Amino acid sequence: MQELSNQTWRYWGQLGKSQVGYETLPFSNIKFTPNINTAESIQKVIIFRFFKDNYRIIGVKEDDNHVFYVIGFDFDHSVYDHGN
Repeated sequence: MQELSNQTWRYWGQLGKSQVGYETLPFSNIKFTPNINTAESIQKVIIFRFFKDNYRIIGVKEDDNHVFYVIGFDFDHSVYDHGN
């Protein structure tokens, strides 16, 4: 999380998912319901890969601020279809 915080959204967005940047997915692709008050209003999630591409941090960000809210982790590639 510290590494994510040390760079801008633009920096991570330019890297792309294969370079440990981020990707977005429709919220409907996620196979869990986060325990947050605004779950019904989430349109997309942001996914960062970490630990040598083995795990994922799943979160949301409001368009008008730079805060990333972590809503889950994917340690076993079961949270969404990875296309494997």
